[in-house]
Amino acid sequence: MNSINLQPALVAIPEMAPGTETHCDDAGMLQLRRAVVPRGLIVRTLNRWFHHTDHVEVRLDAQGTFFWRQIDGRRSLEDIARDLAHCFTLAESESREAVVVFTKMLMIRQLIHLRVALPGERV
Repeated sequence: MNSINLQPALVAIPEMAPGTETHCDDAGMLQLRRAVVPRGLIVRTLNRWFHHTDHVEVRLDAQGTFFWRQIDGRRSLEDIARDLAHCFTLAESESREAVVVFTKMLMIRQLIHLRVALPGERV
């Protein structure tokens, strides 16, 4: 089975979505929470009438907590993957795959977004 080349995607820089709250549990793992604005006029109106707010919540494991703490708006996914491999004694391919999985999961839940630095841009 051929592996997928993740290198081009790993130049992206993850950034936290505004309004994301973090809490540390008793085990030192992070829990993320963010209010989500529903789509559709009817749903938004009903939520406003009933004072209901939808939230997305995610509980991270040790690797996910490490990943989240590396997000600073300057470091690329490749930088984070390299440090994840070092911290958790993972093979390079394993750490890259983990970073892609975390990124996808957090993006789907609108907790992060990605930015690509322009050539010559200092981050």
